[in-house]
Formats: sequence, C-alpha cells, structure tokens
Amino acid sequence: MPSPGASQPAILLVGEDIELLDTRAAVLRNTGAEVKCLRSAQVPESADLKAFDLIILCHTLGEPEARTIADAAERLIHPPFILLLNSLSGPRQERSGIRFDAVVEAAPEVLVRTASELLSRRNGTCED
Repeated sequence: MPSPGASQPAILLVGEDIELLDTRAAVLRNTGAEVKCLRSAQVPESADLKAFDLIILCHTLGEPEARTIADAAERLIHPPFILLLNSLSGPRQERSGIRFDAVVEAAPEVLVRTASELLSRRNGTCED
C-alpha cells in the first residue's frame, strides 16, 4: 500500500480474454493499486506506459504482442516492472527475448504477492 501522501501505484494488465482480465484485475486490486485492463490492440493508442509501475502480460497474449509492449516499456527513462503470467492449466509459454522482472503462475495468491513485492520495490519500500 502506498504511504500517506504517495500516489497510488498503477498496474496495466494486458491480454486477449477480457473476462479473464477483469477477474484478474479484481484480484490485483488487493495490492492497493489502480488496475487498468487492455487488449493488446488497445495498448499503442490507449496507454501511456510511463503512467504504470507494473505491466502484467497475460498468457493469452501472443509473443509478438508481448515483445512489442515490453520493448516499448524498456525504452522509457524509468521503465515499469514487467511480470509474465503463465496459465495454471495450459502449456508454459516461452517468451524468449522479452525483458521481464518476474514470471508467475496465475494462482491468485501468487499473483497478488508477486505484484505487491514488485510495487514495493518500485516505491522504494521493503515488505517483511
């Protein structure tokens, strides 16, 4: 959670299944962050990537789209963290050549814990 006077952290969740994104966004709000969901086609026109502390690339996103978003984020002066999200039931997707800070399975408790840890690092705080 942000400290008093600090701005609320922001998460961008990108994938292709809007219902799945909405469910994950509800879970991610437990981090205390504002969460925005977009399909990959909406990212270039709708998202100012520097406004986000964490970008989560869902397993429903194709590798070319994931790479494009990660590359755009990496070009920023203060790039956000990138978290790759794998399916619990499907095959593990290879994401070669994509810069990322963490890869997690889609289990809600793991997702919230990892997102919270990355957000706390972004804000310069430590969690015990």
